[in-house]
Amino acid sequence: MRPAFTLIEAIVVIGLMAVISVSAVTVSLRSVRSQDLSAATARLQSALKLAQTNALAGRTNCVTGSLLGWQITLGVSSYTLSGICTDNSVFDTKTENYSPSGSVKITAFPSPNPILFKALGHGTTILDTTTITLGLSGLTRNIICTRDRC
Repeated sequence: MRPAFTLIEAIVVIGLMAVISVSAVTVSLRSVRSQDLSAATARLQSALKLAQTNALAGRTNCVTGSLLGWQITLGVSSYTLSGICTDNSVFDTKTENYSPSGSVKITAFPSPNPILFKALGHGTTILDTTTITLGLSGLTRNIICTRDRC
């Protein structure tokens, strides 16, 4: 008689393989979500820096008024970057999702919203410090902005 596995042994081995597979998938999904959230945070930080840089440089396309500044308006799943003139006209408006899939959301909005970086280094509308919190499936990342920088 040849040695063989019993039905119980086979079921136990298959069960263990299923548990290990589910664990691996869960870890992989969490890793992918964490990477998506990190990329979205970096994308928003880059947009904040661009607004600040444009304001400091005085980059403008104002036709009638002068440059008031550059602002970021934060929505639940996207942000809008735009230049603002003193006559309230807007130029070079660009709206983007925090993540390409739109799955990353703002879970805590900053005060103020929008954030305005005033022209030529005249400060921001941030009085002291504000925090922008991005979230995805229970994971969160914070961007802390002060009057000087984000």
